[in-house]
Amino acid sequence: MSVARTLSAPSYRIHYGIPFVYGLAETGALNEAREVLEEQRRAIAGTALTCFDPLLLAVEARIEELDGNVDRSIVLVRAMWRCAVSTGHGDYLHWVKPWVVRFADLALREDVETTYVVRLIHRHGWQAGPGCSECWPWPVKIHALGRFTLRVGGEVPRHGRKAPRRPWNSCVC
Repeated sequence: MSVARTLSAPSYRIHYGIPFVYGLAETGALNEAREVLEEQRRAIAGTALTCFDPLLLAVEARIEELDGNVDRSIVLVRAMWRCAVSTGHGDYLHWVKPWVVRFADLALREDVETTYVVRLIHRHGWQAGPGCSECWPWPVKIHALGRFTLRVGGEVPRHGRKAPRRPWNSCVC
């Protein structure tokens, strides 16, 4: 980070600063994490580096989440996904993969930019973490309690001309 500050190139502040802020946040140095985040925002203010806006919103959301401000965090996550869609720069969110999986699940549960979120999940191979909802685009979904259903890749498997003879192929969805 000191090299990035010395070079004073805005993009270096982001490239070196995000892992630094990540470490600060996850080790509980939330005030310092906020200070570095604000330093990053000031560094790119007025530049064409709006591609980092969703990423900076993700960092802020995580800091708020860790500080117990869950409602504020949720507001920031919603804003992050909307910003990612409007700028087309959601791929940078992969830099904070441990956080973004939870943020993707939140977006799916709350119906925020779901098409875009699912596309990023597939593109980056994000795996559902503990506690991810049923909304997650699981490769295979099987419901066996109540009515049996099967979906592969979000779709009901289709059969050929002959009727299937195995009970697991005769799903009703």
